[in-house]
Amino acid sequence: MYRQQSRLAVPNHRRGGKMRLIMRNSLLFALLLLCPLLTNCQQKAPTYGSPAEVAAAMTRFSLAGQFDQAVQTGQDWIRSHPRDSSIYQALGITFVMRSTTEPNHRRDLLNEASRYYEQSVTVDRTDAVAGLLAAGGIENIGTAASPEDRCQYFQKAKSILIQVEPMISGESLRLRNGQTVSVEKVRTSRDQLKSKLYADMTQANCE
Repeated sequence: MYRQQSRLAVPNHRRGGKMRLIMRNSLLFALLLLCPLLTNCQQKAPTYGSPAEVAAAMTRFSLAGQFDQAVQTGQDWIRSHPRDSSIYQALGITFVMRSTTEPNHRRDLLNEASRYYEQSVTVDRTDAVAGLLAAGGIENIGTAASPEDRCQYFQKAKSILIQVEPMISGESLRLRNGQTVSVEKVRTSRDQLKSKLYADMTQANCE
């Protein structure tokens, strides 16, 4: 497991600038996907009474470069809410964001991010939307990983998509927060992710 560092490494501006921009845009998009599945994502509070408040605090800490605090906030929450898949995914996002600022630890950080995404699926195997978000997060990790590591992440994402498939049925799906989402929209998201993932796997020459 990656051991947290208290100081940030200096980014490689020449080779890492473009990658960091791509990763940041992808992560902000992931946060936009995650927030509507919670509630009141912009709410600020001194104590955290909901996963929405926790995720919002983690995002603020991460954007300020306070990754240790972001991770601690998420870990404190899941200790008392071990089945809250959304915060495992928020932890995954946090470690991916950190990897863009610490190139010397990128491999370990991405591996830790993947571990949290995978946990988000194992703690609740009935949430298709959470499964799709996890698969998308790990696919994103694969695109950021070194060539020798990409296929293992793409294979993990593919495995999660296979697990999610039986859950996508009926006309709508109920989320953990009580909201419902159209199955057709979920299928469209799944198909888009699957298409991108398979293209990535082909480009990376994954078996």
